[in-house]
Amino acid sequence: QSNKHCINLCCCVACRMEDGPSHTPKQDPHLCEEAAKKMCATIVSFEVKDDDIFLIGRSRSGTTWAQEMIWLIANDLDYENAKECTYKRVPFLEHSVYLCGNSNTQINMPERYEPNSIEYCKNLKSPRIFKTHLSQEYLPKQLFSKEKKAKVFLKMLSLLNYLLCLLDYLYRAQY
Repeated sequence: QSNKHCINLCCCVACRMEDGPSHTPKQDPHLCEEAAKKMCATIVSFEVKDDDIFLIGRSRSGTTWAQEMIWLIANDLDYENAKECTYKRVPFLEHSVYLCGNSNTQINMPERYEPNSIEYCKNLKSPRIFKTHLSQEYLPKQLFSKEKKAKVFLKMLSLLNYLLCLLDYLYRAQY
């Protein structure tokens, strides 16, 4: 049951990626249950480093804005390297489920998205900064153990503010 919930959560997150195609899991043949199961297990067992930074929050809650601030602070206000694509500097942990083994061009995704987000995250140079919309039970277990000292930024809005942001987004996207 928990695995099924994770798969649904991953699929829903993947469907609402910024700048990505707007699909529902039922319409999109590229979302696959097997990839989601594998990805969930990989994220839970992801090796956390002491200098890792995790930005956790719901979509449309200001996480993109927050990731820019966090990246600049962690990199001594390096505005030159901040010009690099945001998705390369602060990747989504769970993005791989959307591609389901396909390349970006096979499903018309922008090249800035990495086809294997987990491997890409593992190979980032320190300090590694990650963004995710997953809930606590699907995050790396080491993140909550006392043996690692990674930092966690939890981006939250009140329910009213979150709903207003979401409504504004849906209105502008003409849903």
